[in-house]
Amino acid sequence: GLDKEAKEERILELYKERTLQHIKDYKVKMFEIENIGYDATGKKMDGSELFDVAKKIQDFIIEEGL
Repeated sequence: GLDKEAKEERILELYKERTLQHIKDYKVKMFEIENIGYDATGKKMDGSELFDVAKKIQDFIIEEGL
């Protein structure tokens, strides 16, 4: 038999195989966010783009019927 790691890999392979059988064509949407509302030290900053990008993601999901 297969060891634990080999079983996990095989399960993942089967999952991907079966999932991709049903998904032949799909769109990918990517966003680049420069300002998340905090700097590298965790200090709050103005101008966060997160809400705008969240709205764009929501619109994409609705448009694609996901």
